Amino acid sequence: TRARSSVEVGGLSRVPPPATMASSSSAAASSSSSPRWTLRVLTLSLLLLVDADAFSHVAGTYHSCADAKSHSQATGATVLHSLGTVYCEQDTFGGGWMLVANVGFFNSGASPEGLAGSANWFPGDTDLSPSYSYGTYSTAWDKTTHYYKAPGTGAAYPYTLFMTGDKAFACAVYSSELVAAGYQTEASELTVEVRERIGVNKGPGTSKGLVTNIMYTSTNAADPQFGCAGGYYINADEMLWTENGATTYVAFKNLHQGVGYFVRTALVAPQVY
Repeated sequence: TRARSSVEVGGLSRVPPPATMASSSSAAASSSSSPRWTLRVLTLSLLLLVDADAFSHVAGTYHSCADAKSHSQATGATVLHSLGTVYCEQDTFGGGWMLVANVGFFNSGASPEGLAGSANWFPGDTDLSPSYSYGTYSTAWDKTTHYYKAPGTGAAYPYTLFMTGDKAFACAVYSSELVAAGYQTEASELTVEVRERIGVNKGPGTSKGLVTNIMYTSTNAADPQFGCAGGYYINADEMLWTENGATTYVAFKNLHQGVGYFVRTALVAPQVY
């Protein structure tokens, strides 16, 4: 008996047929001489090793910007299951930050100059609401215009980041502390814990850089007015968020290409100075 050899062709095994006796019909001879092909089949046990959730990542969609970061996705436009395409910031404070809103800028004669219509603060009265929407959201983080995308349930995003468009100044805090229990004024104690910050001056009210002030009043629609340097008057020189089209304290944000407002589902990295 002659041993048969197999020939590998494109991942399949082609096995030559055995020698046969002459058949009684040409059809039978043709059939017996046709090549037989065998296909290697993955076993069920191998399939069980595949993470079912990985299929969504192969398709390029994620549960959050933090989820995208955990799968080594870079800063930029990212598709999320529930919100569609958003801008994710993956290079600041450990990454995982989703852009919710942007305050545009105008710096006449500078490069970039921004837009004249974006010289003032955010035009809407958002109160940083998770259900507020305004303008045309930019998945590339257009820093020149005003816009706001409703991120959904606020409880799902326990951390908030404000960052200037040039990324020279940034401040991360607890989202819950941005909603005041009562009205606060210039004289209020410092109540917002700073988790992380970049470039922000440390005023005399923040000897350890751990707390800052957010201002809410009974009549001012520009609230919340937030900075990361300490007390209100110190923050005024480096204001990171004010709204309702306020025209005061705009020099800082116009000089630094506006301010982006981000949220994150996961814990930020330890505070650094």
